[in-house]
Amino acid sequence: MFLGLGMAVSNMTDLESAVLTRMLAGNPGLPDISQLSVRSRKNTGAGRYTDLAWSGEPFAQKHVVSEPNLIIEMDGVVPLGLGAVVFVEAQELTLELFTYQEHWDGAEGQWRIKESADDR
Repeated sequence: MFLGLGMAVSNMTDLESAVLTRMLAGNPGLPDISQLSVRSRKNTGAGRYTDLAWSGEPFAQKHVVSEPNLIIEMDGVVPLGLGAVVFVEAQELTLELFTYQEHWDGAEGQWRIKESADDR
């Protein structure tokens, strides 16, 4: 379990850093978190896209990393919390944080990452 609030690696928030560290681990060829830098963020009202870049070798194929059991609980985001998915193409990576049918303005309150709904 991770807990956090604030800023972290290369202009990523602690939440972005923790989610990416977890999701990129064990995926050969994907960049180490220390190689990433945020290019932009876009809040959608039901989530946020964070576009990142790295200067290493381009990833040869489009790649999607998802963890259906990853649940992010956050103050102010109703009971179902947030989920995450990572899209990789060439030297670009997009982290999508999303709610399950709820509104989120993109502001990060106190949060924790759980393994599943059973991790209470």
